[in-house]
Amino acid sequence: MITLPPGATNGDLPSPCGSDAYYCTGDGTRQPVPLGHKSTGPSPELRTDISLCDDGEYCSKGRATPCPLNTYTDYTGSSNPEDRAGLSACNPCSAVRAQAVTEGVGSTSASECICPPPKVADDNGDCVCDAGFAYNPDGTCQRCAPGSRKSERGNGPCERCFAGASCGGDGSAFAL
Repeated sequence: MITLPPGATNGDLPSPCGSDAYYCTGDGTRQPVPLGHKSTGPSPELRTDISLCDDGEYCSKGRATPCPLNTYTDYTGSSNPEDRAGLSACNPCSAVRAQAVTEGVGSTSASECICPPPKVADDNGDCVCDAGFAYNPDGTCQRCAPGSRKSERGNGPCERCFAGASCGGDGSAFAL
């Protein structure tokens, strides 16, 4: 909505120029917003400039959208607008590692794609059950029961505690 200053009339209103998908140049020429950019201006009806998309968002039809959960964008190190233009959505964390998630929206790098606890990344970057947790067929991890242990990360089962040790179910074993 455009607010008129005191004493102004409807004839003093600027003509609408631009929208999310368009912006107007200084001479009033209406231009489409290129991919990888967002339109800017004092109001939705007066989009007068464009800017590059920021990390953690993607731009489509001139509108910036924060990356949803479990996705990210990272343009850092790239000054090439074509890198942003080729992106029609945020990158999925699953491309970084299977089952990876983010803690919120607007994630700005692949490093924000983490394994959901109690999973941790193994040496290959895959999400596996942490020490003290067994892998279930449904893909979840379950804490080892008292009297059993699993001392290393991985998707293996918990094992019975060995003789002469006490196992608390957290993956540790203590000699008695």
